[in-house]
Amino acid sequence: MSQVYGPTFDTYGKFNDNINSNPMGLLVDYRSMSWSTAPFTKFHIFEYTIHNNGVSTLNNLYAGIFSDWDIQTFANNKGDEDVALKMGYVYCTDANGLFGGTKVLTPGAFIHNAIDNITGGAGGLDLSNGFDTNEKYLSLSTQRSTSGGAGTGNDVIDVVSTGPFTLSPGDSTVVAFALIAGNELSDLSASATQAQIKYDLVTALNENNPSGIYTANAYPNPSNGFITIPLYLQTTGALSIELYDSMGKLISSAALGNRNAGEQQVQMDLSTLSVGLYHYRLFNEKGSVGGTIQKN
Repeated sequence: MSQVYGPTFDTYGKFNDNINSNPMGLLVDYRSMSWSTAPFTKFHIFEYTIHNNGVSTLNNLYAGIFSDWDIQTFANNKGDEDVALKMGYVYCTDANGLFGGTKVLTPGAFIHNAIDNITGGAGGLDLSNGFDTNEKYLSLSTQRSTSGGAGTGNDVIDVVSTGPFTLSPGDSTVVAFALIAGNELSDLSASATQAQIKYDLVTALNENNPSGIYTANAYPNPSNGFITIPLYLQTTGALSIELYDSMGKLISSAALGNRNAGEQQVQMDLSTLSVGLYHYRLFNEKGSVGGTIQKN
């Protein structure tokens, strides 16, 4: 695997709930990944494979990350969200205030609970007197879009989760999140996009693909202009692309020239297409891979 997509730092571990007073038989394998090359230096990826090793089916299971960011002046913090990016974030309202966010990387629901960490909870969860089991579950399973109220904000907590899942005995599910930092919102959003690309490609590279072409989701998608398809090539060779409409009719094809092994990207201009769903396929001499894009 190329260093471009292979993490610079890649760690593994596992934990279970055996010390819980009422264990459910959970075993969690985790992996954390980070990179030292720009523009991939402002996020860390955490992947969790949750196994039900118990004897009972687990219903309404949620998984998430609790973050008490305390960015710069903690009493001047606010929380917000970007639903399209599946990211909740916190920022400081001070001059040159910084941003921190948590993004759901795996398919499934995006749940964001923006908590005001003050007495009374400002109408949301009140954690000033502790954080009991019921509140923990509510923080993972209920939605609250913003925190910090009016003015310069206050102390806040952010919870980003996904679910619910149902796990029968012996079943497992995978969830992944990115923890992201940014100097401003546009910087945070750009790193969130790069984190999704990295995770998609690392996941794809774990699969056997005879063509040696591995792609991440195109972005921005949908789009009414240019769209970018990130990809990784195992070997150098000629690459071409074909675009089909939703009925399978070939709309266009183009030779993309000889491409070197490693990190690549292909751009497509959707501006002349009608609104709708399209499918693309990338070809080399060994085979092809495809994906779906949408013109809005």
